[in-house]
Amino acid sequence: MVRKLILFLEMHQPRRLKYGVLNKLCDLRSDEINEVGISSIIFNDEVNREILNRVADRSYVPTRVNEGFG
Repeated sequence: MVRKLILFLEMHQPRRLKYGVLNKLCDLRSDEINEVGISSIIFNDEVNREILNRVADRSYVPTRVNEGFG
């Protein structure tokens, strides 16, 4: 008889881009090109964080409610 069931859930969350990213990238000077600078220009981390937290609250966190069976 099975007494415990473990589920592994994985959800894909794409990183959202900032508005007008293409124009901003085209306007870069060569001395401004580095990984940190490019990342901050391309990705909207604030929106990504908000959406990920909302998904976690609606999906991941509720699955923990029934921990401790058996």
